[in-house]
Amino acid sequence: MMLRSRKGMSMVEVVIAMVIIAIISASALSMIMMSVNVEADTEISVEVAESVDNAVACFRFAQTKEDFLQALQKTAPYEENPENPGEFLLKARGFTVTILASQDEFAYTAVDSGSEIIYSFTYAKGSAAAAPTLPQEGGAE
Repeated sequence: MMLRSRKGMSMVEVVIAMVIIAIISASALSMIMMSVNVEADTEISVEVAESVDNAVACFRFAQTKEDFLQALQKTAPYEENPENPGEFLLKARGFTVTILASQDEFAYTAVDSGSEIIYSFTYAKGSAAAAPTLPQEGGAE
């Protein structure tokens, strides 16, 4: 009896190839999702940094609270808190900014959607800018 040579793959070979492809695809998808999350966090950090830079510049050069609010409104849609005069709020994508301003002092705090502090900054007119306070590992200050 003559044996015929088989062409093609057996079912076991096809299943093994599919499992290998699935493992590689799952790894790639995991890396892509991690990259997307890191990019989103980085984007929020950049927006917060720009926000604090703009707010400090507005405060430094404003002569009155009204000047400060007008300049601040040109950078982002801040709203003054009617229950707490001198407090300005900005709700942006992924974070909320609270600014407390008096005639001579300025405090900026940004919190994420989980109410953890992302960035905190205090400035007084006539002094060197204070260094920003970043949260420690685990969200504690």
